Amino acid sequence: MTDTLEATINVIGQTGELHGLPAAYVPLPAYRPLSYTVDRERDVQEYSKDRWGLASVALNYTGDGFDVVSSASYFSRKTRELEDDTEGTNDWFEGELGLDLGRPVFYVESILRESRFTQETRLSFDNGTILPNLSGVVGFFYQSEHGSAKAPGVFVQELEDFGFTPAYLSESGIKTHKTNTAFFGELYYRLAPKLTATLGLRKYWVTQKTDANTDTGFIWEDGANQNPALHSKQSGLVPKAVLSYEVGDRGNVYASVSKGFRAGGSQARLPSFCDADLAALGLAAGDIRQYKSDTLWNYEVGIKSRLSGGRLSASAAAFRMDWSNIQQTAFLPDCGFPFVTNAGKAQINGGEFEIAGRPFAGVPLSIQLGLGYTDAILKSPGLLPQAPDSRLELVPKWTGSISGSYETPITNDLSLFVAADYSYTSSVKVPDGSGGVVARQPINMVNGNIGINVGASQIMVYVKNLFDKRLNFGDQPSSSFERQDAGGQRLPRGVVSRPRQIGVQYQLSF
Repeated sequence: MTDTLEATINVIGQTGELHGLPAAYVPLPAYRPLSYTVDRERDVQEYSKDRWGLASVALNYTGDGFDVVSSASYFSRKTRELEDDTEGTNDWFEGELGLDLGRPVFYVESILRESRFTQETRLSFDNGTILPNLSGVVGFFYQSEHGSAKAPGVFVQELEDFGFTPAYLSESGIKTHKTNTAFFGELYYRLAPKLTATLGLRKYWVTQKTDANTDTGFIWEDGANQNPALHSKQSGLVPKAVLSYEVGDRGNVYASVSKGFRAGGSQARLPSFCDADLAALGLAAGDIRQYKSDTLWNYEVGIKSRLSGGRLSASAAAFRMDWSNIQQTAFLPDCGFPFVTNAGKAQINGGEFEIAGRPFAGVPLSIQLGLGYTDAILKSPGLLPQAPDSRLELVPKWTGSISGSYETPITNDLSLFVAADYSYTSSVKVPDGSGGVVARQPINMVNGNIGINVGASQIMVYVKNLFDKRLNFGDQPSSSFERQDAGGQRLPRGVVSRPRQIGVQYQLSF
């Protein structure tokens, strides 16, 4: 626009469809996929469709010793998913109610919509603009979110034949609204030639509203369930402090302390047949409609440096986190439904190391190596069926990755490249839904590619999941009653890794 004012406009969108869900059964206690063949009673085509769009505009003004950046964006998304719950629902009718409907088809359709408007403006000023040795950033943030989740009632003839009205399991819907407003700032002050102190503060206000709604269907007492509107507000301060000391001209050591949080939320009321499970925890149905924010204090020390004449960058850090009012999903063992609650406290200690760059001068080989260790202990379990001072669920102790790429010219317009990567995540403990835990297998994955660059074109042969691992990435929670095996044990489904993929890709840059 001008030498001092620049505008950037971006628009992006995507539509994706899955004819079948990326999941397989992971029977307990092994908790790993034995087969990718999903054996079902009925020929119900599960599917998922996801459409989203994002538009943004950003203005950047450069002044004498300062910059102003202002951006606004709008995001919209709609997903529609159909899940077959025939086996689990019929098992529930027969096992809990002693009612044989003849094993009809039961499925759940979920329609989710969300929209989000975000605006942020920040002003950054250089060292000396206001005071000697002082620089910083100040700004304003605003975000408005609207969401809805709807599960239409699916008519079942067999329920009508038995005289049930309405003749569907459940029809539910929920609409939520959230605004997040904040002022923030960070100041960087050079205390000495190589010593810099950073002080940051964020003042925020969060408001949330859930509209009143009525659930209907067979699973609700008297065929209907009233959910009154909910409102909540919270505000607070999020501080940050860092002390950094430069080592030579290629690195620094630092110590930091900061606070973070996740806003609370709301959830639908559970059916009345979950009341006994809730009562065993000292709760009533109305007590779990809302959950609170959780907070995290993070303490960290670390070092960053450039090595081998600047060809390599390396960093190492050790940290401790104190986590309070943890937002966790609790499972009710008899009724089979989960809900989000605030657990107690956890303490997390760990460290991480990373090195990246070109280790050999004159050799076009780039590497990246990362290693992380986490010791996460649940100090106070709250409502979670877990012993105090036991390992926090869903947190791996070890993570690691290594990758390398090599590219060399063949002619002036032709080059050859080769790349490979390996990633590892150690086993984690996962709630089994019955008050215990199971171990989810470690994740090992190797990928690679080889190809040529020809001018603006690239041709590549790639392989993903080279060793054809069958991995469980995490649960795909059922939208209704979970299936059981022949012995009455829940039969969960998990999101699983794709089998080995080998393909050819062509890319043209312009």
